[in-house]
Amino acid sequence: MMSFQLPKIYFLPAGDMNTASSRLRVFSLTSTLKNLGIQVNIHSAEHENILDFKTRFDELGTRDVLVVQKRVTPEILSYVDRAISNGAFIIYDIDDFGSALWWWTSPRLCYEMLLRANLITTDTIGRAKWLLQSHKRLNVQVWHNSVDYSPTEPSKLEPITRSPLRVLWFGTSSNLHMFTKYVKALGSLPDIQIVICGGSEELVNSLCPELKFEVIPWSLTNFLHILQSCDLSCLMHDGSLYDRQKSNHKMITSICWGVPAIVSDTPEYARIAREAGVDDAIFSNAEELLKALQKYRSSSSRKAYLEKAQNLIWEKYSPDKIARKFVEIVEEGIQSGNKSIYSASQNQSNTQISKISSYLSYILWRFMVEEHRLQFLQDRIKESGKNLLTKIRRFLRIKLEDMNLAGTLKSRLKTPPS
Repeated sequence: MMSFQLPKIYFLPAGDMNTASSRLRVFSLTSTLKNLGIQVNIHSAEHENILDFKTRFDELGTRDVLVVQKRVTPEILSYVDRAISNGAFIIYDIDDFGSALWWWTSPRLCYEMLLRANLITTDTIGRAKWLLQSHKRLNVQVWHNSVDYSPTEPSKLEPITRSPLRVLWFGTSSNLHMFTKYVKALGSLPDIQIVICGGSEELVNSLCPELKFEVIPWSLTNFLHILQSCDLSCLMHDGSLYDRQKSNHKMITSICWGVPAIVSDTPEYARIAREAGVDDAIFSNAEELLKALQKYRSSSSRKAYLEKAQNLIWEKYSPDKIARKFVEIVEEGIQSGNKSIYSASQNQSNTQISKISSYLSYILWRFMVEEHRLQFLQDRIKESGKNLLTKIRRFLRIKLEDMNLAGTLKSRLKTPPS
C-alpha cells in the first residue's frame, strides 16, 4: 500500500515498445504501476487524433501528474503550458545525453522544458550531475532502469558446457564502435563464437572484416531467445564522455535472464558488478577482457556468478522495485511543493532586467552544452583516428604480403627447372 494517494499520472513517451528507453521508462513502468493500483494513461500526439490529444490536457487538473519522456516539440511544449495552467505537476524524464538527446529534441526546447518541470528525473548518477551542473536550481532525482522484457522473477536458466562458447554483444549500430576495438583480441581466443544482436550484417562485416560473426537482427519477440542461446554477454560503455554515463540496464537484464555479463570498467557497469560481488567480470582493456572470458568459460563458474549476482540485482532492479521508487520520488516531489523555475520566474515582475537575466541563463546553459558536445567530438575523433590507423596498417600489411608473394612468384619463374 502507498503511504500517499497519488493522482492520475499521464505519460508522453518518446517512442514505442521498440524504443528501449520508452519501453523501460514508460511502458514497463506503467504496467507495474497499474498492478500497484495507480491510475495511469499513456498518450502520444503521433498516434491520436490531435483534437482528442489536446482535450486530454484540458482534463489534467490540480495534483495530476504529467511525465514527458525526453522528446519535446513546440506542440508538446504548448500542451505542457496548458497542463501547468490547470495546476498539473510536471515531470521531465531525460535518459539520454548529447547527440542522442538532440535526436529527440533541440537544445532550446530541452531548456524550456527543464524550466517548466517541477521535477526532472534521469537514470544514472552521472546524468544527474550533468543536469545539476547545467542549472543549479533544477530539482533532479534518479530512478534507475529496471530489468527489461517484463520478467516476473529471475530466470533459473542452468548454464551448460558447449563448444564453441557463445559470447553475445547487443545494442544499437551507433554503439558498435565500442565493441569493434576488442574484436582482434576476441578473435585470438580459441573455440569461441561471437554473436551480435543489433546492426546490419553489412555494417558489422565492414567494421570487422577479419572475423566471422553470427549477426542477428534485434526484435522485441526474438531477443530473449537470442540472449538465452548464449553463454556470456560482453558489454562495454568505454567510449566517449556520453557513452560512459549510460545506464546498466543491458547488464542487469542479461544477468536476470540467466546470462552472466562481462562488462567494462565504467561507472554503472562497474558499480553493479562490485555490488553483486563479481568484480572479476570487469575489464578495462583487451587483456582483462580475455582473462574474464577464460575465467567464466566453464559452466560451473557461470553458475557461481549467477548465484552471487542474480538475486541481489533482482531485489534492487525488478520492475516492481523500480516502480515503487518512482512512486516515492513523485510523492516526495508533490508533498514538498517543488516549484519549477518557470513558475518561480512568473511570480517575479516581468521587467526588462528579468528578461535579460533569463536570456543570459540560457546562453550559459548553451555554452555548457556546446562544451560537452566538443568533448564528445574530441573523443570520437580520437577513436576514429585509432580506427583509421588500424585500417591503414591492415591495408599496408596486405599490400606488403601481395608484394612478397609477387616477388616469390617472379623469382620462381626466373629459375629454370632442374
